[in-house]
Amino acid sequence: MGLTVTPILSAGLSMSDAKYGTGFSVASGLIGSVVDSPIHFGLVAGTDWYSRSLQYLYYGKLWLAVEVGYNFSQQ
Repeated sequence: MGLTVTPILSAGLSMSDAKYGTGFSVASGLIGSVVDSPIHFGLVAGTDWYSRSLQYLYYGKLWLAVEVGYNFSQQ
């Protein structure tokens, strides 16, 4: 069909502003591209954990990222 799709999994330390300091984030999703085309796309979902005692508003809540891109350096 002319598409390539790659599953991804990510986990690691993350930084917020000075109020919340460091935390832990995990994410998973799909990154794809159109074969022989500079067009890229992706969909990633994840969650972040910062200090619960500092009442981080989005502690453990799901986030979603959508990406559409164009590789200008591809000939």
